[in-house]
Formats: sequence, C-alpha cells, structure tokens
Amino acid sequence: MNRLNIYIGTIIISLCIVGCTKEKRVPVYEHFYAPDSFSPNSDGLNEIFYVKNAWGILITNYHVTIYDEHLQLMYESEDITKGWNGNFQVGMPAPAGAYEYQIVYTASSDSVNFDDYITSSKINLIR
Repeated sequence: MNRLNIYIGTIIISLCIVGCTKEKRVPVYEHFYAPDSFSPNSDGLNEIFYVKNAWGILITNYHVTIYDEHLQLMYESEDITKGWNGNFQVGMPAPAGAYEYQIVYTASSDSVNFDDYITSSKINLIR
C-alpha cells in the first residue's frame, strides 16, 4: 500500500472514563508521498524510490537516509528531487528486501508554517 501524506483534515479523539466523554479535535498534517515498494529491474517502471512533496506543501531542510536490516547505510541525500536507484553507494545492486528509511525535513505552505519533522518507515526493494 502506498502512503499519500497530504493534509487530510481533523481527527476526533474521545476519552471515556466512567460515563463522561471528553473530545479533542486534532489537525492531521501529512506532507509527502512515499511508495512502499519499488523495483529497479530495468523494465522502466518504478525504477527509483522518490519522495514527493504533497500539493501545496514546500519541503525544505530535507535529509533522507536508507538502511538495510543490518543498519548499513545504503543511501543518503539532501535533495528531494533525487531518489534511490536501489544500489549501494558504491554502485552495486542492493539485494531484494525491506529497507528502513528516515526523513528529516521542514514543511510549510502558503498559509501555515510547520515545524521540523522526523519520520521513518520501510521500503520494499523488489528485483
């Protein structure tokens, strides 16, 4: 399942303790799209793992790192327009499997200045 991180509205959190309910509305901001899989196998489809900012969101101070299951650094970039092609930093193809990524960034829009964020998830490399 691909994750589309875009502003999705407001969630309501309810807390019930012995008959009384308290509700709080919490805005949910999501700032970018990142696929959960990619397949750098030279077929011309899904060759590179890219992170794309959501419509209307400006991503700055971007830094992505991708690690294998042994926490070996596989890829690192500070340029959101560049993506991971599935190779080690020395140009050797990484094996198929799950990789952990972490993204540190600042997000803003025309009407809202957001804070700095750190997010992490997994990406599946399919050969």
